[in-house]
Amino acid sequence: MSEPAWTMGGRGGTVAVLADLEIAEGALREAADELDLAGRALATASLLGAPAGASLQPSAVACTREADALRDLAMLLATAVEAYRAAEAEAHHGVSTFSYGLDIVGDSLGTAWRVLRETVTGGVVGLVGALPEMPTTGSVNRATVSAKLGAMEERYDALVDDLLMAVRGAEHLLEPEFAGARPATLIPTTTAPASVEELLGRLTWLEGIRDGSVAVETLEGADGPRHIVYIPSTQDWGLLGGNPADLEADLAAVRGGWSDAAASVVDALRGAGVRADEPVMLVGHSQGGMIASVVASALGGAFRITQVVTAGSPTGRIAIPSSTEALHLENLRDLVPGLDGRANDPSPNRTTVTHDRRHSLQDDAPDASHTVLQAHGLPGYRQTARLVDEGLTPSTEAWLDGAAPMLVGGRSTIRTFRPVTG
Repeated sequence: MSEPAWTMGGRGGTVAVLADLEIAEGALREAADELDLAGRALATASLLGAPAGASLQPSAVACTREADALRDLAMLLATAVEAYRAAEAEAHHGVSTFSYGLDIVGDSLGTAWRVLRETVTGGVVGLVGALPEMPTTGSVNRATVSAKLGAMEERYDALVDDLLMAVRGAEHLLEPEFAGARPATLIPTTTAPASVEELLGRLTWLEGIRDGSVAVETLEGADGPRHIVYIPSTQDWGLLGGNPADLEADLAAVRGGWSDAAASVVDALRGAGVRADEPVMLVGHSQGGMIASVVASALGGAFRITQVVTAGSPTGRIAIPSSTEALHLENLRDLVPGLDGRANDPSPNRTTVTHDRRHSLQDDAPDASHTVLQAHGLPGYRQTARLVDEGLTPSTEAWLDGAAPMLVGGRSTIRTFRPVTG
């Protein structure tokens, strides 16, 4: 049995190959139309008594015959593409539905057992204490949340806009004004990441700072400096603090909008002296991944953003320029990547890895994604990143090839930039 992980998009992805087949189908139909025109011209010339007219008739018939053959081949290609898409969707849906069903049953039985045990041994106190432990990802997960929100597509934008307006209004009255991100700490010498798993390890370190800081790691190479930027996830759920990694940034970014959190990344890039021609990789978990995608979308001309790495981020509504290679890690049991109600664009420059952490076969998996918090946590995403590092699919291998200049290890310098108010 293989590890339950699926890859969508990317340079080695099925969608990219199917797109090539669709282009070939169109080319075959155009060639058939051209042959038809040629055949009709030859037939007309033959009927009008052109020189050697009799000898043109077989050529006209041959053109028509070849045109029909090309159309038949184009039809076969189209049928094969649709059949493959349908089979892949059905297989994935079947596996997911079956595993969800088993999980829901297992969750219910497990919860009932704990409640019964705690009630018998501890009375009502034991009953109440058992309820918060109830596993939820059998019924509340990426697929179920995304399906619900996707069904309200026409109202989604209006709902997010209304919430964003309300939050921004409250923050304008209650929260100190964001004044930018300023240099905070310098780690002059460290060992640069050499894998995607190590990139997420850097995010774990950054999350421990808890003040909205953005970190820029600079690697000096023979061909000039390269930079990896680490962006924090949501850290402020209230309306009084000055941390830009807040609810306002979530609501703005989910649809590709700008925020103070995105401005912090720009301040960090400029503060670190990053030049327009120097390659930059943006890395973020949850909100950090959304902000990374928004910055790549908005600043593709101002900075050379070559890669984006996201983990547990709803990025389906954010456009990423074709010059940026994106790697999206999603836990099938994590509801957060489904909060935009839309799947990521399966284009050649966007590779999405969906990993069923709850049914992972990895012996050292730090969690089984039974609860919402476990499913969204960085420890589990580091395990998904390890799958990518091991060469999960042709798409992930192609992404790693493109990111190789950024993941060379060696010595590096890290600067953090702390948001300030004023």
